[in-house]
Amino acid sequence: MQNGPPVHQREMVDLVRHEEAEVQYFVQSGNRFLKIIQSFIAKSVREEKLTQKKGRACFKEVLHKILFCGHINIPVINPEEMLDHREIQLLSEKYPDVFQKYNTHLPKRPPYAVLLDAVVKITGTNINEVLKCLTDLNYQMLVKFTGTSSNKLGNTFPSEVISCCCLWDVTTRGKTDNYFGTLLSLRGRQQKEIMIDILCCQTWHQYISLGVSIYKTFNKTPGSQHDLPSAVQPYSSHESSSYKSCSDMIYINNSPYFEFGICPECECLSQLLYTNQQVVEKLECLDIGILMYFEEVTNSNHERLKQNLKSLGFNVGYHLEFYDPNE
Repeated sequence: MQNGPPVHQREMVDLVRHEEAEVQYFVQSGNRFLKIIQSFIAKSVREEKLTQKKGRACFKEVLHKILFCGHINIPVINPEEMLDHREIQLLSEKYPDVFQKYNTHLPKRPPYAVLLDAVVKITGTNINEVLKCLTDLNYQMLVKFTGTSSNKLGNTFPSEVISCCCLWDVTTRGKTDNYFGTLLSLRGRQQKEIMIDILCCQTWHQYISLGVSIYKTFNKTPGSQHDLPSAVQPYSSHESSSYKSCSDMIYINNSPYFEFGICPECECLSQLLYTNQQVVEKLECLDIGILMYFEEVTNSNHERLKQNLKSLGFNVGYHLEFYDPNE
């Protein structure tokens, strides 16, 4: 079954809704987001805190993601609406691949995650320094909106939540670097589903993706955990268990829409697992049988991703292609 309105219905919606506040908020927030990041990156390159190559790739990735988000928005928001004519001309000449691929190649992570990654590279992994820098950037990014819907719809792209994790060795009393994650900062159920499935299929560590995907597949509503594989049954203090399950990690506040709000934790834990192989090796000993579900849930993610993209008019080829800002 196709999710969302058919493409021809969506085109009618586009004609009717382009003057609504939601579109104006998206455009203003996206435009402001791009300008502040462009200024921040340029300053960091001048001060030699970022290499020119890294700065260029960072801005290209953010630009691609903003244009991609506009393309899958309801109604569609084209680059010409996000940027003025002069900006379009300059940026398309400087980064032609971004404008060629924003509607054919998928991003690998949300826009704010790119900024967070750059901030960590510039400031280091000290929590206070990272938060200080992000707080200053967020303040600059905020666009003041008016009206009763301004709090709900305004400032689409800045994130208000950052998660952090690290490993602590109780024997040596030493710790690893801090690893950071951020919210999706996207609006619309289909749009959020698209980014969640991209993260699960392409970006997050296999175990994090598996935890999110299995709980999405086997627990559609609160209280239906009986359908979960035994390996990921939620942990209870009355049960004997040597670890906290994936579902317990991602099921927050008894909300059936966990997958739309828990990305900061998943993102930072994914980075921790990628960097610390010894943790992954210990997890492998817990229940190897759970990996038999990985192919099934991955296929489910791919299918939902393709259906959502098609229903929003995205050019889905035989194989999903992802944008690489370093090309």
